Amino acid sequence: MKQTLVLYYDGDCGLCSRLVQFVLKRNSSKNIYFAPLQGTTAKKNLSIEHIQDLNTVVFSVHGEILTKSKAVLTLLGYLDQPWSFLAIFKIIPTMISNIVYDLVAKNRKQFFSNESCLFPQADEKHLFLE
Repeated sequence: MKQTLVLYYDGDCGLCSRLVQFVLKRNSSKNIYFAPLQGTTAKKNLSIEHIQDLNTVVFSVHGEILTKSKAVLTLLGYLDQPWSFLAIFKIIPTMISNIVYDLVAKNRKQFFSNESCLFPQADEKHLFLE
């Protein structure tokens, strides 16, 4: 099966770990795959700029690479309702939504420790590409 929706995340970030857990619980279609930015899948499929910038998630949608707020807001559209309705915030200009994204990303390690490691359930392991 070809992975057409892949969320690349910082594998050492508590907030990113929580994002992955959030998506796992709210994507009943189980059509979103996950790979750490530090892994071989990212090295194979992303540019060096995307891999080195651990302050952003990267969402690959059918080959289109999205970053920062655009990645998160597009990702929300693939989740179960009511979360998918939050994708409406894509109408906010990216320049403005990225200001908020960058503020959270800059402070993420202060507020979100990496205490919770990802341990996918047996039926979710196939969604992790590493």
